Amino acid sequence: MSAADLARASFVRAQSAADLIGALERRGLIERRTDPDNRRRMLISLTTEGRAFLDTYDPRVEELEEQMLADLGPEDRKAFRTFLDSSRRALS
Repeated sequence: MSAADLARASFVRAQSAADLIGALERRGLIERRTDPDNRRRMLISLTTEGRAFLDTYDPRVEELEEQMLADLGPEDRKAFRTFLDSSRRALS
């Protein structure tokens, strides 16, 4: 993904995304490389360390989501996810 793609997907300005990308790269969690199809574009990908970092936090995020949705039944959860997806698409 490019920096512009990341900014759009994260609903932040390009400058904010650039700051975040720099910090993640300094921590060794992502790497940037030139797009072979467009040499002016830099692609961002997770490093092995970045994947391990996400793997560490995925269970914690799932736990938090479960706590947040604890009072919702299966149908309400499905509807909630549908509403969130629709809202995200509307912001794109």
